[in-house]
Amino acid sequence: MLDTPDARPPAPRYEFDPGDREGSFRAHQRRLQGLRQAALANPLRAGHTFALDIARHRGPQQPDARPLPAFARAAARRTLVLETPLQTQPDHRSQVWTARVADHPERVILKIIQPSMILIPDPSWRDWEDSYAPPRALAETEDIIYRRLQSVQGSTIPYYFGMHDATMPNGEFAYILVIEKIEGVTVQEWRDANLPRTSPNHTALMPFLKNLATHLLKSYGALHGLNVIHGDVRASNMILISPTSTSAQIVLVDFGGGAILKGQAMSFKLEQEERQDCFKISMCCSEHMELIRAWAKHHLPDGVGGQVAAV
Repeated sequence: MLDTPDARPPAPRYEFDPGDREGSFRAHQRRLQGLRQAALANPLRAGHTFALDIARHRGPQQPDARPLPAFARAAARRTLVLETPLQTQPDHRSQVWTARVADHPERVILKIIQPSMILIPDPSWRDWEDSYAPPRALAETEDIIYRRLQSVQGSTIPYYFGMHDATMPNGEFAYILVIEKIEGVTVQEWRDANLPRTSPNHTALMPFLKNLATHLLKSYGALHGLNVIHGDVRASNMILISPTSTSAQIVLVDFGGGAILKGQAMSFKLEQEERQDCFKISMCCSEHMELIRAWAKHHLPDGVGGQVAAV
């Protein structure tokens, strides 16, 4: 049986301006600590629902894009039902759940930025202003990045269905980002299953690894072409869809650490670092490192091969 979507009036927003006086800061800290106790005592659970107004999505803009989920083809209020928690511990940037769309077969990812559950600032920290990201800033940063990457949604990155306001079970206001759920395995899961350190079959996997390197560099090139840095290049943030022995479609996820860059010199440096990081992920072992470096130098386009071969 489903919970009834929350029909209460919007909860108060607990935002904090680091420029406020210390007394205001300490009051804000105490308020958040009290809300966290209430949140831990009354957490989100499977079956909880959110009724959110989902706008009509513009649809795919790339020839290789996945079909747009049916629920996003027309603007409507949708009931999203929590299913599986992926991250619910405090002091992270967000809580993450899978959810199903009521009356539709599709599932989505919900990233929930709840002020009391992210890192609570402490005025005793040195340079605490640099350690604390206000909840609205966390939500809007990722929202803006997804919107900037509209043209590659459905291919290089998931479809994005907007930032929404919601009320948590403890009565606290929160932001929710609704994102397409990608069915597949992460590159980290694939590596763990196929690249054990003592495997004698790495040579047989070289065609796939070369294809992986090519697709990863193409995917990150698409982001960089739109002046976006992913900010968290890890194999667990790359999802393989229907991998075969030689190829796979790759989708990049989790833009919570991303940024839109301004300034050519800084952009080039960070883009090069991300290309090198994702190229390392395509390497299987030290035994074949030189082989894949030599291949990259001579087969990857536009000077990228020389940059990544230097890792």
